[in-house]
Amino acid sequence: MNGKPTAGFSLLELLAVLVLLGLLASHAGLRFGFGGATLPAQADQLAADLRHAQGLAMQLARRLRLETTGGGYRVVDVAASAPITDPATQQPFTVALENGVTLAGGPVTFDSLGRPVDTGGLAAAAVDFVLAADGRTRTVRVRPVSGLAEVVP
Repeated sequence: MNGKPTAGFSLLELLAVLVLLGLLASHAGLRFGFGGATLPAQADQLAADLRHAQGLAMQLARRLRLETTGGGYRVVDVAASAPITDPATQQPFTVALENGVTLAGGPVTFDSLGRPVDTGGLAAAAVDFVLAADGRTRTVRVRPVSGLAEVVP
Protein backbone atom coordinates (compact mmCIF):
# COMPACT_ATOMS: atom_id res chain seq x y z
CA MET A 1 0.00 0.00 0.00
CA ASN A 2 1.41 3.30 -0.99
CA GLY A 3 -1.19 5.51 0.72
CA LYS A 4 -3.43 5.90 -2.33
CA PRO A 5 -7.07 4.88 -1.97
CA THR A 6 -7.85 1.69 -3.86
CA ALA A 7 -10.80 1.35 -6.20
CA GLY A 8 -13.38 -1.43 -5.71
CA PHE A 9 -15.24 -3.10 -2.90
CA SER A 10 -14.08 -5.19 -0.01
CA LEU A 11 -15.13 -8.81 0.25
CA LEU A 12 -17.34 -7.93 3.22
CA GLU A 13 -19.20 -5.25 1.24
CA LEU A 14 -19.78 -7.62 -1.69
CA LEU A 15 -21.04 -10.32 0.65
CA ALA A 16 -23.47 -7.92 2.35
CA VAL A 17 -24.87 -6.82 -1.03
CA LEU A 18 -25.31 -10.43 -2.18
CA VAL A 19 -27.16 -11.36 1.03
CA LEU A 20 -29.50 -8.37 0.63
CA LEU A 21 -30.17 -9.20 -3.03
CA GLY A 22 -30.94 -12.80 -2.08
CA LEU A 23 -33.42 -11.72 0.57
CA LEU A 24 -35.13 -9.29 -1.79
CA ALA A 25 -35.32 -11.91 -4.55
CA SER A 26 -36.87 -14.52 -2.28
CA HIS A 27 -39.42 -12.02 -0.96
CA ALA A 28 -40.30 -10.88 -4.49
CA GLY A 29 -40.64 -14.49 -5.65
CA LEU A 30 -43.10 -15.33 -2.90
CA ARG A 31 -45.05 -12.13 -3.36
CA PHE A 32 -45.22 -11.90 -7.13
CA GLY A 33 -45.81 -15.33 -8.46
CA PHE A 34 -43.32 -18.05 -7.68
CA GLY A 35 -45.24 -18.98 -4.54
CA GLY A 36 -48.66 -18.24 -6.01
CA ALA A 37 -50.03 -21.69 -5.24
CA THR A 38 -49.41 -21.51 -1.49
CA LEU A 39 -52.23 -22.16 0.96
CA PRO A 40 -52.59 -18.46 1.96
CA ALA A 41 -52.56 -17.37 -1.69
CA GLN A 42 -55.26 -19.88 -2.61
CA ALA A 43 -57.38 -18.77 0.37
CA ASP A 44 -57.06 -15.16 -0.78
CA GLN A 45 -58.03 -16.23 -4.31
CA LEU A 46 -61.11 -18.07 -3.02
CA ALA A 47 -62.21 -14.97 -1.07
CA ALA A 48 -61.73 -12.83 -4.20
CA ASP A 49 -63.66 -15.35 -6.32
CA LEU A 50 -66.51 -15.36 -3.80
CA ARG A 51 -66.70 -11.56 -4.04
CA HIS A 52 -66.58 -11.82 -7.84
CA ALA A 53 -69.40 -14.39 -7.86
CA GLN A 54 -71.45 -12.10 -5.60
CA GLY A 55 -70.90 -9.19 -8.00
CA LEU A 56 -71.84 -11.36 -10.99
CA ALA A 57 -75.06 -12.43 -9.28
CA MET A 58 -76.01 -8.77 -8.96
CA GLN A 59 -74.84 -7.86 -12.47
CA LEU A 60 -76.61 -10.78 -14.14
CA ALA A 61 -79.65 -10.58 -11.81
CA ARG A 62 -79.49 -14.33 -11.24
CA ARG A 63 -78.90 -16.69 -8.36
CA LEU A 64 -75.35 -17.99 -8.49
CA ARG A 65 -73.84 -20.65 -6.26
CA LEU A 66 -70.18 -21.25 -5.51
CA GLU A 67 -69.77 -24.94 -4.77
CA THR A 68 -66.85 -27.22 -4.10
CA THR A 69 -65.78 -29.86 -6.60
CA GLY A 70 -63.39 -32.77 -6.15
CA GLY A 71 -60.29 -30.64 -6.51
CA GLY A 72 -61.50 -27.05 -6.39
CA TYR A 73 -64.66 -25.04 -6.87
CA ARG A 74 -67.00 -23.66 -9.52
CA VAL A 75 -69.77 -21.10 -9.88
CA VAL A 76 -73.08 -22.34 -11.25
CA ASP A 77 -76.31 -20.69 -12.32
CA VAL A 78 -78.88 -22.10 -9.89
CA ALA A 79 -81.80 -21.94 -12.35
CA ALA A 80 -79.89 -23.64 -15.17
CA SER A 81 -77.94 -26.02 -12.88
CA ALA A 82 -74.91 -25.37 -15.07
CA PRO A 83 -71.52 -23.72 -14.60
CA ILE A 84 -71.42 -20.13 -15.77
CA THR A 85 -68.94 -18.49 -18.11
CA ASP A 86 -67.01 -15.73 -16.35
CA PRO A 87 -67.56 -12.56 -18.41
CA ALA A 88 -64.11 -11.29 -17.39
CA THR A 89 -62.24 -14.29 -18.85
CA GLN A 90 -64.80 -15.84 -21.24
CA GLN A 91 -63.92 -19.18 -19.61
CA PRO A 92 -65.98 -21.47 -17.38
CA PHE A 93 -65.85 -20.15 -13.82
CA THR A 94 -64.05 -23.17 -12.38
CA VAL A 95 -60.88 -23.20 -10.27
CA ALA A 96 -58.60 -26.16 -9.59
CA LEU A 97 -56.64 -26.04 -6.35
CA GLU A 98 -52.91 -26.72 -6.53
CA ASN A 99 -50.13 -28.30 -4.50
CA GLY A 100 -52.32 -30.73 -2.58
CA VAL A 101 -54.66 -28.09 -1.16
CA THR A 102 -58.11 -29.49 -0.34
CA LEU A 103 -61.37 -27.62 0.16
CA ALA A 104 -64.34 -28.41 2.39
CA GLY A 105 -67.47 -26.44 3.23
CA GLY A 106 -70.00 -24.43 1.39
CA PRO A 107 -71.80 -24.12 -0.89
CA VAL A 108 -73.02 -20.55 -0.82
CA THR A 109 -75.73 -19.09 -3.04
CA PHE A 110 -75.98 -15.37 -3.80
CA ASP A 111 -79.31 -13.88 -4.86
CA SER A 112 -79.69 -11.07 -7.40
CA LEU A 113 -79.02 -8.52 -4.64
CA GLY A 114 -75.77 -10.22 -3.66
CA ARG A 115 -77.12 -11.61 -0.40
CA PRO A 116 -76.22 -15.14 0.70
CA VAL A 117 -79.41 -17.21 0.77
CA ASP A 118 -80.37 -20.80 1.50
CA THR A 119 -82.10 -23.11 -0.97
CA GLY A 120 -85.48 -21.59 -0.12
CA GLY A 121 -84.29 -18.06 -0.81
CA LEU A 122 -84.15 -17.07 2.87
CA ALA A 123 -81.18 -15.31 4.46
CA ALA A 124 -78.37 -17.78 5.09
CA ALA A 125 -76.13 -18.06 8.13
CA ALA A 126 -72.37 -17.58 7.79
CA VAL A 127 -70.80 -20.09 5.42
CA ASP A 128 -67.25 -21.35 5.93
CA PHE A 129 -64.88 -22.83 3.38
CA VAL A 130 -61.82 -24.53 4.87
CA LEU A 131 -58.70 -24.99 2.78
CA ALA A 132 -56.11 -27.45 4.10
CA ALA A 133 -52.61 -28.59 3.16
CA ASP A 134 -49.70 -30.12 5.07
CA GLY A 135 -51.53 -29.98 8.40
CA ARG A 136 -52.31 -26.26 8.06
CA THR A 137 -55.70 -24.68 7.36
CA ARG A 138 -57.15 -21.37 6.24
CA THR A 139 -60.84 -20.51 6.60
CA VAL A 140 -62.71 -18.25 4.21
CA ARG A 141 -65.99 -17.05 5.69
CA VAL A 142 -68.99 -15.57 3.88
CA ARG A 143 -70.81 -13.33 6.33
CA PRO A 144 -74.60 -13.46 6.59
CA VAL A 145 -76.69 -10.58 5.22
CA SER A 146 -73.83 -8.67 3.56
CA GLY A 147 -72.16 -11.65 1.90
CA LEU A 148 -68.71 -10.27 2.74
CA ALA A 149 -66.11 -12.93 1.96
CA GLU A 150 -62.88 -12.79 3.92
CA VAL A 151 -60.06 -14.96 5.16
CA VAL A 152 -60.49 -15.26 8.92
CA PRO A 153 -57.64 -15.86 11.36
